Amino acid sequence: MARATQGKRRRVRTQLCRLSEKRPNHSPITQPEPDLAPSPRAVGIATACMVLAATPCMWGPNQSTEACFRFGRSGFVGPIIEVSHSLSNTGQRSHVAEIIARVFPEYMAFATHLMEEGTGEPLKLGPYPKDALTYRSNRMAEYKTPAQTDGLGTHSWLKKNGSPIEGVAILVGPTPDLLLLSVRLPPELNGLTSVIIRQFERDAERSEHH
Repeated sequence: MARATQGKRRRVRTQLCRLSEKRPNHSPITQPEPDLAPSPRAVGIATACMVLAATPCMWGPNQSTEACFRFGRSGFVGPIIEVSHSLSNTGQRSHVAEIIARVFPEYMAFATHLMEEGTGEPLKLGPYPKDALTYRSNRMAEYKTPAQTDGLGTHSWLKKNGSPIEGVAILVGPTPDLLLLSVRLPPELNGLTSVIIRQFERDAERSEHH
């Protein structure tokens, strides 16, 4: 069993490298570290985000970091893996509240409190109509957003297209804060999606105990 698991992990790394090789030079593709869950506290910001994408952003001497982030926020339509870690005691509290209201009903009072401190807008309760949720615990929920559909998968930088988006939302820490993974791979790599999600969940659980 251990050898089979190691083989799957090696295959994930190989296939992700192949995905990254499709990009033009200077594309800001971030290779995943062994621990896929970034920590925004380490750099003192509201949200830490890591993106692995085949979509180019011409990151060179004439292109600023700010411009590349603007490009990302306009939306990614191709294959992508996005990981974000949002703190609930910062300017991202409304984003965290929106996800909690969609996915984690046991934390609804906390979400309401966050939104009152944030934008003050009313929360939309319950899952997106076409999303499929699978709960691993009351703080961890896997999701699948169908193709050409708005849902949890398009809640951040991903635009809908002809492929589904899968991932997992996890509440971490005593506050709690939010980890969100979104995965949309090329059709020939779809078999790796569940492997990536499981590894992310293991990394998040390991970080919780450190």
